[in-house]
Amino acid sequence: PLTDIYDGWMWQSLPTGIVHQWNSRKHEVKDINVKNLKQQFVSLKCGLIVHINIDWFCSLKYANYSTGMVWLMINNLPRSIQFLQENTFLLFIIPGLTEPNTEQLAEGE
Repeated sequence: PLTDIYDGWMWQSLPTGIVHQWNSRKHEVKDINVKNLKQQFVSLKCGLIVHINIDWFCSLKYANYSTGMVWLMINNLPRSIQFLQENTFLLFIIPGLTEPNTEQLAEGE
């Protein structure tokens, strides 16, 4: 049964195409193609998967005024701490009198 993102097919099978290999003698990073190695993206040290959310709320108690928020969360964190305030990153706030429709969001109005 699917109870979390970790149970999903994409989480288990998202491939990576390269690995960064550090050469300490030459002080350089080399990208190595690993498509044939079937390496999972989330198994990499910096293989973060994030999701971006958008939601609207009434920011004034006695007025019809909606404010939008767009925030980012890291899916790799354990579920017990994934949704804590310190692990949520506010990207931007969308002020407005009303919540925009889908077309307005797509056009950036």
